[in-house]
Amino acid sequence: MVTRSELKAAPSLKPERSKEFEAGLDLGFFKDRADASITWYDKKSSDVILPEPLPVSTGYFAQGSNAASIQNRGWEVSLNMRPLVRADYGWDVGLQWARNRNKVLSLGAGEQFIVIGDFNNQIAMVGQPIGVYLGSGFLRCGVSNGTTNVVAVAGGGTDSLGAVCQGHPRGALYVDPNGFPLQDPDPRLVQDPNYDWTGSVRSSFRYRKIQVSGLLDIRHGGQIWNGTKGALWSYGTHQDTQQRAVCTARTETGCTGNTKIFGQGGWYDGPVVGPGAGVPASIGEYWYRDVVGCPFLGIDEPCIENAGFVKLREISLTYTLDAPWVQRSLGFSSIDLRVSGRNLHSWTSYTGYDPETNLGGAISGGLGAGGVDYFNNPQTRSFAFSVTLNH
Repeated sequence: MVTRSELKAAPSLKPERSKEFEAGLDLGFFKDRADASITWYDKKSSDVILPEPLPVSTGYFAQGSNAASIQNRGWEVSLNMRPLVRADYGWDVGLQWARNRNKVLSLGAGEQFIVIGDFNNQIAMVGQPIGVYLGSGFLRCGVSNGTTNVVAVAGGGTDSLGAVCQGHPRGALYVDPNGFPLQDPDPRLVQDPNYDWTGSVRSSFRYRKIQVSGLLDIRHGGQIWNGTKGALWSYGTHQDTQQRAVCTARTETGCTGNTKIFGQGGWYDGPVVGPGAGVPASIGEYWYRDVVGCPFLGIDEPCIENAGFVKLREISLTYTLDAPWVQRSLGFSSIDLRVSGRNLHSWTSYTGYDPETNLGGAISGGLGAGGVDYFNNPQTRSFAFSVTLNH
């Protein structure tokens, strides 16, 4: 079968170029029982290849062009320890921590941003980390335009959002007289998929011919757009929609049954302002389809979740056969029998299948259009058995 690529290369496409400055320090302690490494780097890449959208009439969705300059700056720290070193047994522990900050320095042709991801919302924007999500959110104090006209009192009088928010903390949610938040008319950056920091913990214990090893992967911070949940909300098939209000019309009024108060009882907890603060809102079809069904009619903000996790990446058990008969009968010095499991368990607050999933794939050295979950497959959990023959 022959398929045609949806991405074409620009006629003048050329390789990316990078300049990097790096400084590091390596240390050893306790007669080689421990060693540490600290590295700081500053890398600037030019002619970074990004997918620029094309009209559908061209037969392609995007064109790979040398469209950006990007800076990556960060730290990498590692510590390896060998607390037990004996002839019959031993224990090794390795810790790693890294933090990277990336920023788009410039884009071609004076562009302020270029769409690089899925749903036309993930962008490369000058002055921002690559892959941020430009989407819709609720009206919030200090975040939305303060001149936006809103209902200020229950009787119907109006005023600017800034005036209503006077004396309230930044990020406070505006709630209308019916008890519902309102959509901000202006799009804004609602998500950054880049992690605050990453880390890992590796441990290996050996007793005679048996060795047990494990690896924990840690990702802290970052955000993911859970479009799967938003779509299921919109379809009415998500478990959250089982308890819904019964409405006489497709509006936020005339509903009875499932009611929530914004800012209370675990329902969008946080400070609220406006004439609807403390007013019960009927959560029914209108809410799930028209407000939070983020891939379709809904607002993106409710679909943004924390992408951090701790994952049991791998556990393995190895047994070494080195009896004399192995050399005499088989001609090998030893045989290693190994059983292992990968991606065995995750600890995360993410409500989807897997916060590590990525719909669009990464660009530019592993950065870019991540943090989008739209019916993606999770990371594969696998088990393996292997035999290693050693001469």
